[in-house]
Amino acid sequence: MSSEQVNHNVWILAEYREGELLEVTLEMLGDARQLADKLQGQVEVLLLGNQVESLVPRLGQYGADRVYLAEHPLLERYLSDLYLPVIADLVRQHSPGIVILPATANGQDLASRLAARTGAPLVSDCVIFKLGSAGELEAVCPGFGDKVYVRILLTGSLQIVTMRPGAAGVEKPKKARTPEVVKIEPGLSPGQSRTRLMEYLPGDPRLIDLVEADRIVSGGRGVGGPEGFKILEQLADLLGAAVGGTRVAVDNRWIPFERQIGQTGKTVAPKLYLAIGISGSSHHIMGAKGSETIVAINSDPNAPIFKTAQLKVCADLHEVLPILVKKLEGLTGKTQG
Repeated sequence: MSSEQVNHNVWILAEYREGELLEVTLEMLGDARQLADKLQGQVEVLLLGNQVESLVPRLGQYGADRVYLAEHPLLERYLSDLYLPVIADLVRQHSPGIVILPATANGQDLASRLAARTGAPLVSDCVIFKLGSAGELEAVCPGFGDKVYVRILLTGSLQIVTMRPGAAGVEKPKKARTPEVVKIEPGLSPGQSRTRLMEYLPGDPRLIDLVEADRIVSGGRGVGGPEGFKILEQLADLLGAAVGGTRVAVDNRWIPFERQIGQTGKTVAPKLYLAIGISGSSHHIMGAKGSETIVAINSDPNAPIFKTAQLKVCADLHEVLPILVKKLEGLTGKTQG
């Protein structure tokens, strides 16, 4: 990597939902800030959408030096045919050294297209970034179902990576930081897109990808079976949470494999993790230890999960959950069948 490239800025693509930045955006800002400081560069954010300027201050508080703000009615929802030309043009004009996108459905789709458009190398689903001895970007990403980790060195004037949600913590905000805003006027027309958004249908929060969930209700052996998971689904519905489980729950076919959390499942980092009827083996804790707050309900006072949980409820889950569901019904106005 040349000395010129070492001074290049680090870019991230901000992703948000319903007017709120996704947690992975804040995670990317933290890693980008560390890389940019070492490269003596700046952290620059691509913010595309419609009427999203209100997100700029928060981006600054978490490390952004500059925000490229592209607002247009056609950018209100993600369409690759419209997002790609705007971002590719900005990349050509400003020549960043590193571009980090979230390893979400939209981020992965856009990253591969951007790499093809620019001819840059792409490494997906990374969990660690650092600089090599010669200043080159070093990315670490899991493979073979997270059983091994691969270290990859990227070279070239432009390097593109995607970052797995939940892979890094979120730094504390610095409220005094105010980013420079560069407003972009994208010349877009409906005819540019080969697809058209007919309707936006928000997904069932109980079924969204666990990696992206802010709240998770997770069950283990103590739930007792598929019937026991029905009340967990009721609780998840009231909390706007996703439903997950342990390997035991998957092996017994109480929940599908894609809902498994742990060393042989998914690694999650929600704001709230409810561990219900879960003993807390090391294999499971490996997948949930990044959670901001863990609430455990278990009748065994010696359950290992209690060593990790911030809130511990030592009681029969079959007695506690109906009471909890009833209380939440009163608070939310929802009634479970």
